[in-house]
Amino acid sequence: MSIWLPLINKFEKDYLTLALDLPGHGSSPEIKNKFNLDSFGDTLIEFLKNQGINKAHFIGFSWGCALVLKLACDAPHMVKSLILISGFSQVDQQMEARLNDFKEKLKESYEAFFDEAVQVVNTPRFLSENKIVLEEFKALKAKTASINSLISTIDAILDLNLTGELSKIKCPVLIISGSEDKLTGMGLAKIMQESLTDSRWIIIKGEGHNLFVPSWMNEIEGYIQEFLETRD
Repeated sequence: MSIWLPLINKFEKDYLTLALDLPGHGSSPEIKNKFNLDSFGDTLIEFLKNQGINKAHFIGFSWGCALVLKLACDAPHMVKSLILISGFSQVDQQMEARLNDFKEKLKESYEAFFDEAVQVVNTPRFLSENKIVLEEFKALKAKTASINSLISTIDAILDLNLTGELSKIKCPVLIISGSEDKLTGMGLAKIMQESLTDSRWIIIKGEGHNLFVPSWMNEIEGYIQEFLETRD
């Protein structure tokens, strides 16, 4: 949930803002059985019902984009709009290779996975400027991360193909992607943009998959604010 704090701090004055750790992530319980997209989607709907939320704007990051796209396909009455950051609706060959590599690293250790993933999702500049912070974060996460949960999540992503269902989505959609994304490349963002009837695509030049970087947060917040203000 912590990656959402900048956006929560920005928007909580005008919106009820909620963030959640998905099953197997953060402080949520680890995944005991094999999970798939429907399982994650059911968890999301249960969370919304428990919060008394009938309809909302949804922001997803990476895998979270697939979950909110699935929600918009299956329960359109619950979705006012979608904001998709570094998202995808299917897996291409490049992404499949990356994910399988992540799985192999997880079989070695969480640290091996982290070292590989952090290189893929961040730009060299970000890595250079945040070496100490990233090492501290790795040590912290290694104590609590569930390798089984991460592998289950990767398996669920590898099975994903929502593109054929995207024509069902009629709500407004904002797509934000980094031009140097080495995980979910520009091709996957283009597929979403062309398949969603009411979508706008913003490309952040020179940034990778991880767009939650201080140098771009103000601009990304501005894009989101403009999008929401015209749809409330």
